[in-house]
Amino acid sequence: LGGIYATLFPARVEAMLLDGAFDPAGDTVEQDYTTQAIGFENAFGNWVKWCETASNNCAFSSSDVEKEWNSLYKQLDRKSLLADDGREVNHKVLKTGTKSALYSQSEWSQLGEALNAVRNGDGVKILAMADSFKGRSDDGTYNSLNDANYIIRCASGFDNEVPSNPKEILKILKEKAPWSSQGITAKEIAEPTCEKAFGEPKLLNINFSGSAPIVVVGGKNDPATPFRWSEEMTANMGDKAVLVASTGEGHSQILVQRCVDLVAKNLFTKKQLPKEGTLCKPDIPVAEPSWWKEATRGLEGKLLSREILDSAIGVDQAEMRVEYRSFSGSPMAFFSALSQDLEKNGFFLTADGEKDPLESAQDFSSDDGNFRVVFISNKMLLEDGLIGAETGISPGSNLALLIYDNPLE
Repeated sequence: LGGIYATLFPARVEAMLLDGAFDPAGDTVEQDYTTQAIGFENAFGNWVKWCETASNNCAFSSSDVEKEWNSLYKQLDRKSLLADDGREVNHKVLKTGTKSALYSQSEWSQLGEALNAVRNGDGVKILAMADSFKGRSDDGTYNSLNDANYIIRCASGFDNEVPSNPKEILKILKEKAPWSSQGITAKEIAEPTCEKAFGEPKLLNINFSGSAPIVVVGGKNDPATPFRWSEEMTANMGDKAVLVASTGEGHSQILVQRCVDLVAKNLFTKKQLPKEGTLCKPDIPVAEPSWWKEATRGLEGKLLSREILDSAIGVDQAEMRVEYRSFSGSPMAFFSALSQDLEKNGFFLTADGEKDPLESAQDFSSDDGNFRVVFISNKMLLEDGLIGAETGISPGSNLALLIYDNPLE
């Protein structure tokens, strides 16, 4: 849509950044059906490798994660699990929930937890992920995203052309993207993706003729809009358009990678384009200090997914290391136990430890860096909608944020 707007109204564009671009003009029938399928195939493979090597962060980890996933898929195809509300959790729910997590690496750990729960007979978490992806609310209503996507695609003329040989396209899909193409049939490929009511709208080719600075950010590991589309978009956005490649996982890297954020900042505040060939890499999280496990070993509570709560609370793990624990006991008792272990590791309290920990942050300091404890009460968690299966925080629980800053230079 950004590229089309720039094509139609070149004089109205002052600067533009297009992240995760989609430019379908010129694609063959085979590319229409295989480009995104291959993208998700690769993303699933990357998640599998991560899950097999990051056993501490992936609850579904095993020596052959893909085999385990396929086993669950076949199992749920034969017999669905039932959620608390009686809804069925079948193989299609498993596929949808899994696909949703491939859009962002921040959801990889959540996917591992959901799949492990399915393995143990509980489909609530994977169903919640599938519902979120489809825009389903708790009351059973859906948002307009899927309807809007269908209408925009069909009215704009970029629906997939019906192939002359659907069986051949399916064969290619099975060869190039066996995981992605599970459940797809030749009959589905043979059906038009848009109704006749839309007519035959002509696809508008992107061709920007203005002089404004344009940046296209393409993800090397983007499953939804693979890198080739970003390359083609850049070529169609004029001589001044610059392509920035990102090696991060998932779809779209703005507000995910500092490198991409800096490109955007310079573009919109200075009209400054990045150098040709700019490559952005994922941010490196603050490493766990050597004393961390010792200082937090005896703490009460449940360790929660950082990825999910980072997004909900707005934490950047490249700036600080944050661990989340939910607990049902007294915040003061939790704080007292933590204080003793921190003092054993050379930290001293710099804030007023006599205050109620629920009322103010508690700061510690040492030669190794700074440590802060922040409590969020059950009441505030309820008000912010942070209690439930998605976050892993149980009703009646409080939340502790254990925050470690990089050592000062």
